[in-house]
Amino acid sequence: MNKVQDLRQSYERGKLEEPNIPDRPYELFDKWFNEITNPDVDFVTRVKKWVGKTFVGESIEPNAMTLSTIQQIEEKTQPLPVSRTVLMKGYGDMWIEFFTNYESAKAHQIEKNKFVCATFWWAPLQRQVIIRGKAEKVSRERTVEYFNTRPRASKIGAIASSQSEIIESRDEIEKFYNAVKGRFSDKPSEEIPCPEHWGGYRINATGVEFWQGRVGRLHDRIVYMNVEGDWVWIRKAP
Repeated sequence: MNKVQDLRQSYERGKLEEPNIPDRPYELFDKWFNEITNPDVDFVTRVKKWVGKTFVGESIEPNAMTLSTIQQIEEKTQPLPVSRTVLMKGYGDMWIEFFTNYESAKAHQIEKNKFVCATFWWAPLQRQVIIRGKAEKVSRERTVEYFNTRPRASKIGAIASSQSEIIESRDEIEKFYNAVKGRFSDKPSEEIPCPEHWGGYRINATGVEFWQGRVGRLHDRIVYMNVEGDWVWIRKAP
């Protein structure tokens, strides 16, 4: 039987050195995201040689991120971190967006403490990006715009699910889903309305860390900080 302590890989698929570090984190995030989602032919060939299998496909969702929030049930209780995986659905300079039920646990936690952390792990490239910032609700117009791009089943699911609430069984949620599905059975997908309790958040970054795996665990760590509206970066020891 393999032991967990014996599981290891040699990180040698990239490097992050000073001549290639831009002034603003958005430029590097955009470059890395494009490389994980739209690699050129030569790049894919090199990665296939490294990993010995398909580069992109069923094994990864490059826009998946671990979102960490702070949970504090009562004022005098110890605040606790809570993490879960969500999907980024947009990004810019320097913000990222995701969508959820505004009555979910994560939404209640953000309501009480808007500071969050989002982590992307891009295993094929041995890269990690950590974004810290403040989450704010997006406009209703932006929410509806995104909702209208969702598949029909996802729209119905958003209406049917009371996210994070306790339910008795799988049958209960499927009953709710089928009821909503029946309600809109005679309507095309574009006429299914976005529920009021559902919407997006934009995380405006205050700090971003780019991590590139390197040989001997001497990883590259470049940390950007927003100082009075300007971005500065430092290198941290691995």
